[in-house]
Amino acid sequence: MSNRVAIVGGGIAGLCLAACLKEKYLIKVFDKSSYESYIVGEHVPNDILQLFEKLNIPLSLLKENSIKCLGIEGKWAKRQLKNEGIFRIGYDLVIERPDFDKCLANWLIQEGVEVLLDTPIRDIKANSIVLTSGETINFDLIIDCSGRNSNKFNNIRLVFDKLIGVTFYNNLSKEVRTTKINIESSEDGWWYFNSNKSNEIITYFTDADLYHKDEVQNIYHRTEWYKKNRKELINKPVIRACHTSILEKEPSKVFQIGDSFSSYDPLSSNGIFKAMKDAIDFSSSLNNSNTSQFYKEKRNDFMKYLKIRATFYRMGFDYYQTEFYERRVRI
Repeated sequence: MSNRVAIVGGGIAGLCLAACLKEKYLIKVFDKSSYESYIVGEHVPNDILQLFEKLNIPLSLLKENSIKCLGIEGKWAKRQLKNEGIFRIGYDLVIERPDFDKCLANWLIQEGVEVLLDTPIRDIKANSIVLTSGETINFDLIIDCSGRNSNKFNNIRLVFDKLIGVTFYNNLSKEVRTTKINIESSEDGWWYFNSNKSNEIITYFTDADLYHKDEVQNIYHRTEWYKKNRKELINKPVIRACHTSILEKEPSKVFQIGDSFSSYDPLSSNGIFKAMKDAIDFSSSLNNSNTSQFYKEKRNDFMKYLKIRATFYRMGFDYYQTEFYERRVRI
């Protein structure tokens, strides 16, 4: 059995995988950040509690770094949404990130896991990691949890769209303990309105080639949400890749899980739950020496997701008849 395991990426998938494997392996987690920047992707279903129990992660970490969500509302084409997302699930927790990630990392450190922050990696080979400092560290097993932009190991990534998230953060005048998610479609994308304890989060999702920064304010002013709330976009946005993608083949040299293997559209509101579930399922397959079955099941899950995604976006295409929605209906 392998003893020395490197996990590349200290996000939810990587940290939860470390929680799964820490009793049987010597773990090092590498992350290029120090959990200082805001992270988009924070709402989860109540079912997440079951995963915390399986991972033996203290529920206090969740309680201290989350607020209650009162559901999902909004307008998708002509259809009014209430307590629904792409999978027709209501969500009742919004996790405070990156605070939650940082607290989870600190808990793992107390549990004996070595978490190396501010540690960028130059190269990853089958059994070694090369840091930007030039230091080479050998491992028995390397697992990539670095996210949807992972492009190493000569495995072709099938990318299904060019979706990006353009996120504005507005400071709230006082801390809040409850929130409500609003989703609203537009001709070339859709809007996401939410808040954590101290910030209002406004994100415009569109394709990179359809994004024109000078037009965002005008598109925003046409939303029903703006007409109701009259809150301006005041800060410079943070832009992140949010594309749907999956590896063409099962990883052969370095294992890849979470978004590194398959990434979902943020409309699914399933990112955190999926990352935690992937960590649990992969650790089980690794212990049973049956990782091929893990990848087979995750590929099947991805194909099911594509069908649900296309059905949801078809409502937008039927209403808007625009290129943004047509691209997603073709799949």
